[in-house]
Amino acid sequence: MKDKAYYLDFGEKWTQDYIVYGSKNPKTNRQERYKVTRNQDDKFKCSCLAYMCGRSNPCKHITHIKSYLHIN
Repeated sequence: MKDKAYYLDFGEKWTQDYIVYGSKNPKTNRQERYKVTRNQDDKFKCSCLAYMCGRSNPCKHITHIKSYLHIN
């Protein structure tokens, strides 16, 4: 029998989603909800327009989640 190499599998890479409420829209009188996603490398993504059009600069929703989690 040939020897087989065994590798440890530590599982899939993980992501975690957070919901952040934005400011109230004066026309509809509703608060906007934004989804902030964090992966295992502490990289964040946000579903707001400021993050998407801002060349992936951290928006205020990401900085809010980082301060909540005590991440610099």
